[in-house]
Amino acid sequence: MVCDDEAMAVWMLQMIVAENVSVRREGTTLFLPADPTFRLEEEIKNVIIAVAKTHHIGQLTLWKQLLPLHVARAKHLCMHQPFRQKYCAAAAKRG
Repeated sequence: MVCDDEAMAVWMLQMIVAENVSVRREGTTLFLPADPTFRLEEEIKNVIIAVAKTHHIGQLTLWKQLLPLHVARAKHLCMHQPFRQKYCAAAAKRG
């Protein structure tokens, strides 16, 4: 699995290990366990769930960090007359 950057790779590695799944990292690449003897309903399922759960938590964490920035940017844009007339008035009408 290739991550966007090393910080993301380190964070994903730590979270996957916390899910009790072995993983190693080289740069931005994570190496997850795989073996022909792995069973779909056991080992493979555990790896997939750990990665999916970790990715989902990461996306939620990022969204919570970015949301205040988007709100602040929207408030700033609503201060400009042309933008306010076109978009903010329509949004206020929708409630």
